[in-house]
Amino acid sequence: MAESDVVEVRWRPFQLNARREGVGSKRDMYLGLFGSEERVLEGAARLEREFAALGAPFEEPYSLGGLVGNTFDAHRVAAWAEKTGGFGGQDLFMGELMADYFTRERNVADAQVLRAAAERAGLDGEEAAAVISDPQKYASETRAQMCDFGAGVRGVPYFIVRSSTGGRRYTMSGAQPANMFEELLDEILDGE
Repeated sequence: MAESDVVEVRWRPFQLNARREGVGSKRDMYLGLFGSEERVLEGAARLEREFAALGAPFEEPYSLGGLVGNTFDAHRVAAWAEKTGGFGGQDLFMGELMADYFTRERNVADAQVLRAAAERAGLDGEEAAAVISDPQKYASETRAQMCDFGAGVRGVPYFIVRSSTGGRRYTMSGAQPANMFEELLDEILDGE
């Protein structure tokens, strides 16, 4: 991929457990999803290697610690971040949010965590707080995007990659190594 090639990242909402109420342990959630401590630890070791290779914003090691809650507010703030800061602003916000969840042991359903992530991404913290405090702001847009993009999704992250000319669509489910994206983008660009 040449430096002149442009890649645009758009984050779209999806919730694995949209009915989640309250707050629980991240480790316990993974035990419920994967069925055994061994599988949870295998996944954690793989993510630790991937995060170390990626660097920023994953400067701390992967952690199974922390709490989880319903992420709908995080998706609403991400929609606001896109409208306010464009895809670049949204990408910075999501990078901070991912680092909060995966490495900093922060609950991304918490209003203060969301506001701080927005501020670290260069977005206005007061505006982010206003979105968080009003459950109607960006709710309809977020729900509509969940319907549009959620069909067939079974795991997160879920990637949809396509060329700017609207050619073939590629999908990938689950965390992927960076070189997988490089190879895929090279293939797409070679075909244009």
